[in-house]
Amino acid sequence: MIIYAISGLGADERAFAKLKLKHPLKHISWKSPEGDESLSSYANRMAEEIDSSEEFILLGLSFGGIVAIEIAKIKQPIKTILISSAPTKAEIPASMRLMGRTGFIRAVPPSRLTPPPFISNWFFGVEDEEAKKLLEDFVQNTDPLFLKWAIKQIMCWENEEELPCLCIHGTNDRLIPCHDKAIKIDKGTHFMILAHAERVTSIINEHI
Repeated sequence: MIIYAISGLGADERAFAKLKLKHPLKHISWKSPEGDESLSSYANRMAEEIDSSEEFILLGLSFGGIVAIEIAKIKQPIKTILISSAPTKAEIPASMRLMGRTGFIRAVPPSRLTPPPFISNWFFGVEDEEAKKLLEDFVQNTDPLFLKWAIKQIMCWENEEELPCLCIHGTNDRLIPCHDKAIKIDKGTHFMILAHAERVTSIINEHI
């Protein structure tokens, strides 16, 4: 059994470093989108790294959870796990969906989308220095064109299909607010996969 993990927007396998899961974890790295590629097409390309001849689990963090949902429509994981993410478009904040409908993101230059550290730290709820350095590295090394494409996918995501999945969410998440479909982690933020790694690990291992 392999857990295929997709990290948050622009992040890499270090986002999962503190999880101690009972099955091996294989990270699927982000790919560059091909022009104005659709999310379903992108998910198809990400899914090429999955060996579906054996049972597997999908694990998605934040935007990676949205991609995991799209992959789960193509492949047949025995379980899909979302951390700090949204199972359908209904869990995406209304303000984001409104901006998606207005086409706001098309007018913003990619270079303007990278936030300064104090803003990203606040939105992600990061407080300790180790996490701040890791988050800043993720933000600063994310391709602005990929960032713009991904933000558009989140704002314009139309999924209403409620696939069976395990959702784990922090009650203090400022980016994607905690929802009733999730197992809640008290005071957990959008970056709780590090700060509350033991609790996240415990929940996942209990359900797989």
